Amino acid sequence: EDEGSVGGWTPIYKQPSGEEDSTACTGGTSATCSNTGSTYVDRSLTYHSATGKMSGTITTNQCPDHDTDHRPDRECITQTLPDPAFSTGALDAAPLLKRVGMALRTGGDIFGPLVAGFEDGEICDGGECESGVDIASCAAHLEATCQGELSPKVLVDACGGRESPYRFHKGMECLYDASDWSSHSAAVGVALDGYLIYGKWEGSQGGSAESPVLDACNGHTGVVPSSIYHEAGPEAVYHYHTSATPPFIIGCFGPAPSMAACRDIYPGCHNDEFKADIELSEGGHLEYMKWCTCFQHLGSTEGANPYAQPSSNTT
Repeated sequence: EDEGSVGGWTPIYKQPSGEEDSTACTGGTSATCSNTGSTYVDRSLTYHSATGKMSGTITTNQCPDHDTDHRPDRECITQTLPDPAFSTGALDAAPLLKRVGMALRTGGDIFGPLVAGFEDGEICDGGECESGVDIASCAAHLEATCQGELSPKVLVDACGGRESPYRFHKGMECLYDASDWSSHSAAVGVALDGYLIYGKWEGSQGGSAESPVLDACNGHTGVVPSSIYHEAGPEAVYHYHTSATPPFIIGCFGPAPSMAACRDIYPGCHNDEFKADIELSEGGHLEYMKWCTCFQHLGSTEGANPYAQPSSNTT
């Protein structure tokens, strides 16, 4: 579904170039994963504390390590990090419908917030979702327009992913203790530019959970904790966090100096051909720019793409 496009054409975007097929994965040769997890992952990574970046490779069969409703596709690959296409360290557009990172525990794909869309009848009768819309706004539109129940295909599971092949779009809360906001959340993934991705908490302040203030790419600079995957240094380094609202994990490869800078690297943020009116429940509408993953910058939504708040069954 993510290879096509529903309701218009897909703008050209930079593709990753660091993936190779591998024969190293063990645990069976089936073309599909088991429902209860059949994960193979081999991490050969070095953390550079001065820059906050990982380098090396991850080999994985892309199978999740938790129960799933279906049997996701299994494919053994090796991904080089940083990906050669995104290794400069400069602000860059992230792939719109491709891998933007990998989960450290499972090697599973991490995608950005957008989906390729769903045709009428694919998810439900009477509802469709255009391509280039974030997954929460797509689900909100389908909930408002569908006749009957939605197919689980559009809904992310408790880990924030869906299949097939399995990919994380948001949350990733089964990969760390999201209930513990007493300190900085643990590392859960690595982006294709080499920077690490952490859970949603910055720590606590005054006895309350503190969410990080993030740039348009969903990252910021600060001191990070060590993990079983890396030994952090005392340096403040750039890194990403997951978030409850779009872009959820990664909106671009940062750092991003401004909302305008993020919008400038995505043609969809400026092209009127990508304007869409998205119907929501109770007569609500979104004047949405498809293929634009710039949703906020440093807590401000001024000049940003609007979005629907995720409903309770899409978190």
